[in-house]
Amino acid sequence: MPNTAPVPTPQPLPDTQPEHLDPLQRRRRRIRSLAALAWLLMLSVITVSAFIRLSQSGVGCADWPVCYEQAAGHASAHPWLGLARATHRVTASAMLLVVLGLLVATGRRTPDLRHERRLALGVLLLTLWLAGLGALMRGASAPAVVLGNLLGGLATLALCGRLLVCGSDRTAPAPSLRRWAWWAMLLVFFQAAFGGLIDARHAASSCQHLSECADLARAAGWDWRVLSPWPAASAAGELAPQARGAWLHLLHRLGALLLVPVLATLAWKALRQGFTIPAIGVFVLLVLELTLGSLLAATGFPLPLALAHNLVAALLLTLLAGLA
Repeated sequence: MPNTAPVPTPQPLPDTQPEHLDPLQRRRRRIRSLAALAWLLMLSVITVSAFIRLSQSGVGCADWPVCYEQAAGHASAHPWLGLARATHRVTASAMLLVVLGLLVATGRRTPDLRHERRLALGVLLLTLWLAGLGALMRGASAPAVVLGNLLGGLATLALCGRLLVCGSDRTAPAPSLRRWAWWAMLLVFFQAAFGGLIDARHAASSCQHLSECADLARAAGWDWRVLSPWPAASAAGELAPQARGAWLHLLHRLGALLLVPVLATLAWKALRQGFTIPAIGVFVLLVLELTLGSLLAATGFPLPLALAHNLVAALLLTLLAGLA
């Protein structure tokens, strides 16, 4: 006799598929997709902006094409500079459009998306701030402009990273872990500020080793104008450029020594709470950032290493924002 057993009917897919999500879950998934795109665009903007700034062009070198003690006859614009500037402007414009779409996706009449809406509004305000600085940077060389652009970009990246995990199904970090993440983010921002001042004041070659920086700084004495992002109104009593750069190098490296135990403790706490991938990511990026910083000082601050140093700091900040 032929087999008359009933053919099993296919079972419906689990309700994790997009078509089985409720409207709020679909909107949150759309918001996270737009946030991921905004994050990628902002990371590109930060990287290209660092290339323009560090390649002895634009505001990164006030007396271009003479910079870092190189004569005009031996220093020329980087061959990729024109493409980099065009890429920077196109990517920044696309970023603004994506952020506007992100704000629209959060809506105004959904109380459950109130937190996402605030984050999206913060991203929009920071994007507009960066656009204003971009217009100002065409003729400005004040370290404050460089610093505002760098920290504004990192803050935008952190907010996008926060939006990536907002409303997800993951377990929320414990309050103690979030506090450690906030402290670590604050230290990373300070480290970025010191690095930005070193770059904006063309102080990369002021000193090489930590002991050399400490000796130069000790011999010159402390001057609060070292931390000022504005050009001094009067040069009377101001530290020499090398001594000022030595202080910035010293503060940047001491900040790195302080950041190591903070990030190590954060990674250990995250690992204990089940956040294995973020914990490993923080540890790996910390080791990579310390290695790149050491290589930068030992090899005379080549452009590829400087760009990698900026990129790793941005990735580290994104991980911390996801845990904060």
